This record gives sequence, structure tokens and C-alpha cells, in this order.
Amino acid sequence: MATPSITLRLLPPGGRLTLKTNANVAVVFKDKLPTKWMSRKVIDGDAHDLRFKDPSGVVVGLVAKGLGKKVNVNSFIKVAS
Repeated sequence: MATPSITLRLLPPGGRLTLKTNANVAVVFKDKLPTKWMSRKVIDGDAHDLRFKDPSGVVVGLVAKGLGKKVNVNSFIKVAS
């Protein structure tokens, strides 16, 4: 079985990621989950691990844990607004 190839491209400063598909995306948030992020509904990804039960086109929100809670500046961990 072949391993799928994924290409990652770093965004320039001020760059923006646009979600154009109906695929779900996981996002880590610093303290709490917002109800929406980038115009998509956010569901609680910490509630269970059965991702196949998630509706399509949502953001699977995860709250930062451990050392992630202590990070102040990080482009990976988002702040819920």
C-alpha cells in the first residue's frame, strides 16, 4: 500500500488559509472553543474520537493542553474570538 503524499506550503506573514472543500479541519484553540471559525461551525473534538461520526464541513476544535496552554505567541494555536 502506497503512502499518500502531502505537500505543505508555509504562508507568508499575513497570509490566509482558505478552506474551499467540504472536508473537516482540526484546529487547536488556546483556552476555549468558538462557535464558528472561518465561517464554519466548530464542534468539540475532545468529546470523542469517533471522527467518522462528525458532520462534514466543520472545524473539529481542540483545546490546547499541557505546555500548549502556556504558549503566548504561536501560529499553530489559535485564540477563540
